[in-house]
Amino acid sequence: MRDTEGEQMDKRESTASAESVLSTITLHNNQTLAVSLPRNTRLIITEGAVRLTYAEPTLDWLGESAPLRSHLLHEGDTYLVEQSQYVSMTGASSSGTAVYIEVAAATHVVKRLYNWFARFSETGVAHADQRQTRGRHA
Repeated sequence: MRDTEGEQMDKRESTASAESVLSTITLHNNQTLAVSLPRNTRLIITEGAVRLTYAEPTLDWLGESAPLRSHLLHEGDTYLVEQSQYVSMTGASSSGTAVYIEVAAATHVVKRLYNWFARFSETGVAHADQRQTRGRHA
């Protein structure tokens, strides 16, 4: 397992939109939570420290044999999950740990298609109404 405590953490501002899913979890010392996090999820340590462990993303095709990476995040640190993956968060503070999880709202292709069809159908209905009114005047 590679420990990257000295590695620079993501300090960018939150990009939460009204559609983002927000939650807070609390972990006791050495308590572990394993969870699947989608891409662009932001973890913000609001209290204590947490050890974040996950499989090396570039070698995920190795399955369980992929080497593990580990980050020790302290209060105020932020970590951005760059691709969907399973992570394990372990409380690393004797007084407990609080982690704020912000799952960014994704604009999926399906949502874009739905919006496109909605605009298309509204336009089609308007044109059909115009054709019907023209036919009545004839």
